[in-house]
Amino acid sequence: VWIEAEEALGVNDQLYFRHTANGANTALGRFRNDADSNTCLPIPINQARVVRPCTGPGLCLIELNLP
Repeated sequence: VWIEAEEALGVNDQLYFRHTANGANTALGRFRNDADSNTCLPIPINQARVVRPCTGPGLCLIELNLP
């Protein structure tokens, strides 16, 4: 699945989903690799992983492994 990342994401990074705006990060639904002051929910590492990294904001490919 292609996702929109707020920042650089590396292969196998823990993913966090933005649910609340914080500072300049106002676009809800984007992903990042840290909780950003508890404004993002963690995606369990065994359920999603980065397979094609991105070097900054933009599109990133992840693999889902949903139960």
